[in-house]
Amino acid sequence: PDADMAHPGSTPTENGAVVAPSAAVAGPAFADWLTRWRALAPDPEAMDHVNPLYIPRNHLVEEALTQATLGNLSPFHELHAVLERPFTPQPGREAYAAPGSREPYVTFCGT
Repeated sequence: PDADMAHPGSTPTENGAVVAPSAAVAGPAFADWLTRWRALAPDPEAMDHVNPLYIPRNHLVEEALTQATLGNLSPFHELHAVLERPFTPQPGREAYAAPGSREPYVTFCGT
């Protein structure tokens, strides 16, 4: 999950994953959902096949668009190349899998 969209109290790990807060912190609705989800015994390997490693995060898209407006299409082409294979680890492109800043992000994208 994108840290920008994570539940308040979530904690990013070293690899960029986001750890949800404890059920006590998140509240009873989250605790109920977490209990039902854990009862399904989710398979992390199967989840890796349907949850992409790379997604078009707002800050990356905005940077690519800003640079393209200035005549530099390299960031756009790099982002596009990464997103062509969203489920495949791409050494050297770890920054594209990392969450954005924990600061509030305002976008006027319209999507």
